[in-house]
Amino acid sequence: GFSIRFDGDLDMRMDKSSGLTACDVLNTYSAKELSRVLYEYGELRNANGIAKLIVSKCEQEVIKTTGQLKGIIRHCSPRNKENKFFARVFQALRIEVNSEMDALKELLTQSANLLAKGGRLVVISYHSLEDRLVKNFIEKGNFKGIF
Repeated sequence: GFSIRFDGDLDMRMDKSSGLTACDVLNTYSAKELSRVLYEYGELRNANGIAKLIVSKCEQEVIKTTGQLKGIIRHCSPRNKENKFFARVFQALRIEVNSEMDALKELLTQSANLLAKGGRLVVISYHSLEDRLVKNFIEKGNFKGIF
């Protein structure tokens, strides 16, 4: 359920013992909640439209697979940029399901308490959301203005 290339269950949990799945997010969140997830974590400008489309489809049927989701939102993607679009949608869902930004905030907070004076912290970020959060924390010592 992580891959945009293969059809699979909409799970996206990194820890199978945690409760919330991507299927749960898609089928239970309101359009407003889903829009927030897509906008904040996927940085999708058309998050409201995508969320409304998904929620309206959920009223007709339960979205259970990655293939179903892709089929529902395919026409929302920019032409010739479908893979990037789907990657951002899946990224947003994965971040929400796994509370990834909260985990990163906790790691940064704990590292500040553990580092010796003059110590160095190295963080490898994989997308702009993580990068912004890390830079803001290192520069300002807090997370205000991030989300």
